[in-house]
Amino acid sequence: MKGSGNMGYFVVTKKKLMFSSFVILFGIIIAVCIAYGASKVVGTMQDKKDIPIYSVDTQEKKVAITFNCAWDDKDIDALLQILEGYNAKCTFFVVGQWCETYPESVRKLAEAGHEVMSHSDTHADMTQISNEQIQAEIQNSCDKIQAVTGARPTLFRVPSGSYNSEVVRAVRDAGLECIQWNIDSVDWKKPGAETIVERVMGK
Repeated sequence: MKGSGNMGYFVVTKKKLMFSSFVILFGIIIAVCIAYGASKVVGTMQDKKDIPIYSVDTQEKKVAITFNCAWDDKDIDALLQILEGYNAKCTFFVVGQWCETYPESVRKLAEAGHEVMSHSDTHADMTQISNEQIQAEIQNSCDKIQAVTGARPTLFRVPSGSYNSEVVRAVRDAGLECIQWNIDSVDWKKPGAETIVERVMGK
């Protein structure tokens, strides 16, 4: 700086210019990385799929046997007798309308020590109805089951295994856990006992 005035001279050398350019470029790279990283996190959160419980890992040689009750009750007495013979306790997922139609069978299940849980109220496709309707399906079925058994269901199985993330979240918002299956006997197709045994035991 020369003289007594306010004017000054700032000398830009090649070294200073290169350093400044490096600082600016480095700042841009950091900003881009942060923005990209944030978008990846948001994307991962948005892409996260909520799924039901299919199975639980255990070192014990155990299986969880479940039944869906939605049609008639003609096999209930024979089934209860078989389960009693093996001292086996199972979980029965009951449709609310089935509970209304066959309250005595529902009562027998509970009195035999089996779990009676919700399989919706009308066996509707949960992916095709609104969240409000899903909540109504859950609450109505639970009310009916509780009225017969005295215990309110804590588990829910979607009809026909039809679900998406919104359905699973709606079930959990209602205070229940969504349960699927990892082995399907496909017994409703009546393939015969040997086929069912092979299909289940083979897995």
